[in-house]
Order: sequence, then C-alpha cells, then structure tokens
Amino acid sequence: MDTERESGIDIIGELPWGTHFCVFYKTNEDLADILVSYLEAGLRNNEFCMCVASEPLNAGEIEARMAKAIPDFDVYLKKGQIEIIPYTEWYVIDGKFDAERILNGWVDKLQKAMARGFSGLRLSGNTFWLEKAGWNGFQSYERQVDDLIGNYPMIALCTYSLDMCDANDILDVASTHRFALAKRENTWKVIESLEQKKVRKALEECDIRFRSLIQNSSDIIRILDREGRIIFDSPSSEKILGYAPGHMLGRSPLEIVHPDDRDRVRNDLEQILKNRNPGIPTEFRILKADGEYLDVESTGVSMFGVPGVDGIVITTRPITERKRSEEQLRMLSRAVEDSPATVVVTDIHGNIEYVNPKFTRLTGYTFDEVRGSNPRILKSGKTPREVYEQLWKTILAGNEWRGEFLNKKKNGGLYYESAVISPIRDDKGNIVRFVAVKEDITERKRMEDELREAKERAELYLDLMSHDINNINQIAMGYLEIANETLALDVEEKELVSKPLEALNNSTALIANVRKLQNIMEGRYKSDIIDLKDLMAGMKENHWVSNGRRVSIHLEADDDCHVMANGLIHDIFSNLIGNAIKHSPDDRPLDINIKLDRLNDSGADYCRVAVEDNGPGIPDSLKGRLFNRFARGDSKAQGKGLGLYIVRSLIEDYHGQVWIEDRVPGDHTQGARFVVMLPAVATTVPEIR
Repeated sequence: MDTERESGIDIIGELPWGTHFCVFYKTNEDLADILVSYLEAGLRNNEFCMCVASEPLNAGEIEARMAKAIPDFDVYLKKGQIEIIPYTEWYVIDGKFDAERILNGWVDKLQKAMARGFSGLRLSGNTFWLEKAGWNGFQSYERQVDDLIGNYPMIALCTYSLDMCDANDILDVASTHRFALAKRENTWKVIESLEQKKVRKALEECDIRFRSLIQNSSDIIRILDREGRIIFDSPSSEKILGYAPGHMLGRSPLEIVHPDDRDRVRNDLEQILKNRNPGIPTEFRILKADGEYLDVESTGVSMFGVPGVDGIVITTRPITERKRSEEQLRMLSRAVEDSPATVVVTDIHGNIEYVNPKFTRLTGYTFDEVRGSNPRILKSGKTPREVYEQLWKTILAGNEWRGEFLNKKKNGGLYYESAVISPIRDDKGNIVRFVAVKEDITERKRMEDELREAKERAELYLDLMSHDINNINQIAMGYLEIANETLALDVEEKELVSKPLEALNNSTALIANVRKLQNIMEGRYKSDIIDLKDLMAGMKENHWVSNGRRVSIHLEADDDCHVMANGLIHDIFSNLIGNAIKHSPDDRPLDINIKLDRLNDSGADYCRVAVEDNGPGIPDSLKGRLFNRFARGDSKAQGKGLGLYIVRSLIEDYHGQVWIEDRVPGDHTQGARFVVMLPAVATTVPEIR
C-alpha cells in the first residue's frame, strides 16, 4: 500500500496498491490494448499477474497477443508469474457465482505469490459473461472487492463491454470503482463524477495521513475484516516479529497468540466486533518468527464503514521492558515488605505515607494509626534535640543522613534505632518524599554497654595490679634485698631469701607486661622511623650474662634498614634474645647470631632480622603455638605466658610477620631461628626530575 506501481497505461501513470478501477471497451482491440499493457507492467514490476478471460477474447487469444507483444513472455510463463484462465474456472463454477469464494481466492493467490517472492498481485477480470439477472449481485461483489483490496498489495482491473451496458449500468459500475477509463475520439479518457472527485480527494488526504501514521509508527497496526482475518499489516510488524512481509495477510491473529492467552484474546475480539469494547487494552504473549514469545499490549477499535479502513483496527506494542520493570518493582515491593529493617516513607512535610510490616511489629502501631502522622509520635524525649535539627538540615539540602535515635513504642517501651534517611526526587529533580530505613539496635546497645562495663572492670583490676599490688611487691622486694645484704646468712638461707625475691620480680614483670599489652591493643604508642641496624648494634654491645656464664652475640648487618615502629621494638629483640638464653642449658657456651638484611617480597620491600642460637631448639609440635597467649615450652625455664605473645602483637601492630625455623633445617636439636619481617620505609624524599 505504500508503494506506487507503474500501471502500464499512459493516461494513468502510477497507481498505489489497493487501486480498483475499470475499463469500458468497444472493440476487441481496445480490450487487448489495455490488457497487454496493464499485465506487461505487472510482470516487469515483479508482481504476480492473473487474468480471468471471457468473450470476446478467450484465454488462448490473450496469451497469444501477449506472447506477440512481449519478447520474453515465455520466461514469465515458465516461472509461473502469470496465470490466464477462463471465467468458468473462477467466477462461475458449476454454474454458480459465489462472491465469498472469489474474494477468499484473491487473498489466497496473494499469499502464495508473496511466499514465492513476488511483490504483490495484479489481477484483471472481464465481465462479458455477466447477465442482467446477476447484475446487482455482481455490483455488490465489486463493492466488496473495493473494500478488500484497499488493504492489500493488490491492483484490480475490471473490464466491461459498452455493448452490454446501458447508461444506468455505467453509473453503477463507475460508483463501485475508484475511476473508469473509456475511449473518446480514439483516445482513452478518465471518467470520474464530481462526487467521486470530492470523495477521492478526501480519501487521498486521509490515506496520506493514515499511511504516514503507519509508516512512522513503532507499534504494529493491523486491520481485520468481519471474519477476524488480517487484511492489512503495518511495516513495523516485520521489524518486531520477524515474519516476511504479507505472512499474516488473510490469517487470524489468534494463530500466533500464546495458547494460554488465546481464549481471552478471542473473547476480546468478539466484543470489539460487537462494539462492546471501548478500546480497553489487552495484555498477552505473541509468537515471533524466531520461536520466542513477546509480551504485548493490544487495543482494538471497530471502524466498519469508515472509508479506507472498514474493519477492526488493532494497535499492538511490545511491553517486555515494562513487564520486566513491573517484575522488578514487585520484587522490590516484596523485599521491602519482608525486610528485617523498618521502612518508613513520608511526604515532603514529614507526614507518614507508608510503613512496612516490620514497623508495625516493632512499634505496636498499625498502618492506619500512623498514616498521615509525623514520625515524632515515636519520640522518647531522650534523643537530643540537636539530632533532629541536623537531620532536617541534611535531608532538606538533598543529602543522606545517618544517625541513631532512642524511640518509644506504643506500649511505652524504649528501643534504639540506627537510621539512614534519604530524599526521593521526581523527574525534574525536586524532592517529593523521604525514605527512612531503620534497624533495631537495642540488643547491640545492650551488648556495647556490657562490654564497656567489662572493660571498665578489667581496667580497674589492672590498675589494682599496676599500683596497689605492684607497690606491695616493691615493699616485699625491698625488705628481702635488705635481709639478703645485711643478715649473716649461710648459702642455704640465702637461697631461701632469693627464691621469693625472684618470684616477686617475676610478678612485677608480669604486671608490666599486662599493662604494656593493653597499651599496644589500644594503640597508645606513637610510631616513628627506627634504624634497625643501630638497634641491633646496641643489642650486641650489651653484656649478656646468665648464671655467671657469658653469652656471645654476633651481628651481621651489611645494609641500613629502616622501619616504622615505636620504642617497644627494643622489647621484641630483647625478648627473643632473653628467650634463647633462658631456654639454653647452663653447662655449655651459648652463641647467638643476629643477621639483618633487606629483601623484596611480591613487590614490597622488607627488613628481615633472624635471631638464631645453638641451644636445645624447639620441636615442631611447639612451633605453631609458641606465640599464642599463655603458650609455654617444655624446658626447665618456664615462661610467664605473655612474652612471645607480646612479641607477636607488636610485630602485627607494625604490619610485620614472625615465625620460628630450625637453625639446621630438619634438625631442631641444633638450635632455633626466630625470623622477624617488618615493612621497610624510605628515609629520604626521591628527587623529582
């Protein structure tokens, strides 16, 4: 319908699809002249041509005249592009004229032609066989042809003999065709009444608008006849559904409706046919050419009797994205309804528009009780006023607010809430609502209070140890030292005094370690850049003596290496060296080697310090747990449970690592090696070039 076709008749020029016109002829030559030119143009335009012949030119004569006028006519015949048949095989079969059969036959011919790749149907029928008794019935058929082909890629030419028509007949024929041709003074002329001209102009204007609408529409637009068959299918149908042009013509749209939706759609079509459906949209699924189903929304309007339409106009549009969005909204809605968090939506003035079930379960209020109210109904009077002032200032500025409230339930019970309140904007960016997502943190607050109280008690006990017990230890140690120095004691008596003095010293050291560990965990020590080479050199210069036995310390440090640490780093290596001395036998010399070097591991620079001894070593069963809290070795010198744990805590605080190896791999009895890895830091600013 949207393509102009060459008519083959000079006086007419091009014709649009859907044209139904007639010719009044006087002689056989006039009839042949028109038919040959008309059908030849259709062949050259890749149209399927069909000619229904009767006297004065039968099918054989028409074929002979065309073969003579068209050099390659036999090619068209061989590929089946033209069919010339007598009227007894089309109009009148077994002596009966059946208009419905003929109309359906034209549509069937068109569908088969388009399936073979032809662009449309060009047909012609001669009415010489028509008798007066059947005249009115045939003119009724002509009006139906005019209605039918206006919505298909068809062009129809009807030929009437002037010798068989009187003046009234000519008027009847002219009224059922768009225009008529007749010869005057040996020249073909277009015959058109004034009324037809006005109607044609109006229809052309309407058709232009209609075609423009269809051509540019992103929706599928179809026209159905009274039998529910598609007589027009818009170009968008091919784009959306993927079927070949004309695939659905003459067929019911129900054929590609999902089986589960078919009865409902059929009922809607029946209601539209009866003018009982005022354009109500229907949603269903439609089958595409690729076998997938598409969600669509369709609206039908009955336009029977409207010129140029005369059928049910169906507008169908895909709604897959909308359905997906609706499903996402339903999922979001379910998530909000089932959320373990409280959700409250208010208008711009803070009045409640929505609360989810969690809100009603937590507060004891029903939705109807709080709708239209302000969330201040939950105020307990124990949340500082400044919190609410800051809240409104933040959200009215379009920002998100986070904070906590102590609120009151309907029954008067108090509960803590952690809230995130955000503005909701419309398409223009204006704030139209606020949404609050809140969590009941009453239990968390209770646990925090218990932990704070437990921490305060622990600090009290630590203060008691650090001050009162430590002071008692110092007094006892003082008296024991005086006794050991002033009293004339023999060796056994001195041993009796030395043992409790040693125990008190250990107790004091343990209290110091506990306080030190607490300070480490609370991050109270300030870090600075430490030169490990200088630190290790100082450790070497100290004179280490154990039970009258001198301990040899050797240092190997080729490169300077700096780390970020605090003053407690000295305790790490003192502890490691002291640990080696403490757990070594008294009956042989002890050598401790310290090696310092730099290395790169996975792109990061580290300072590595290895402290190794030739003592009894550490079994594999102890290596993995020696740095754990209260872990002890099996040697005669029992630890107090915090030394190596503090070493590990400090090193981890410096973002380093510590582990134990055998000095001689595979033989732990040959001594142990403690390895400390600390991130290296630069001490100079690199030059910028």
